[in-house]
Amino acid sequence: MREGMVMRFPEEGNQTEYKKVGDLVINLHKTEGESMIRQGDDLIYHHKVSLKDALCSEPVEFCTLDGETIRFAADEVISPQTCKVFYGKGMPVYNEDPLSAVVHSHSRGNLILKFTIQMPNSFTDSQRTELVEILCQ
Repeated sequence: MREGMVMRFPEEGNQTEYKKVGDLVINLHKTEGESMIRQGDDLIYHHKVSLKDALCSEPVEFCTLDGETIRFAADEVISPQTCKVFYGKGMPVYNEDPLSAVVHSHSRGNLILKFTIQMPNSFTDSQRTELVEILCQ
């Protein structure tokens, strides 16, 4: 469903003995999660990795909205530009079939994995010298 969508359930509102039953009206508003951001029907997931894990291309694990665990191993050094698309693992696409959520007869957006690399706060002089020597080879 989309931001601002309104769902109306006739005669499902407050029920009192002396008044006509009203409609139940639900207005949808989105809130951002800590690590997943919705973009249309797609979800963009930013996974935090240490500099060491990024340089060593360590595999990462994360959960989808459905609780499925995905394990991803990059075949290259992980950079902030590294991106992997998992097709059909994003937001369910709303349709008019009231049973679609129950029988999973809806399409889904994609889940897009991106990386945030956490840099060390400091290096000793010898660590800095070693790192420069390694990177300049």
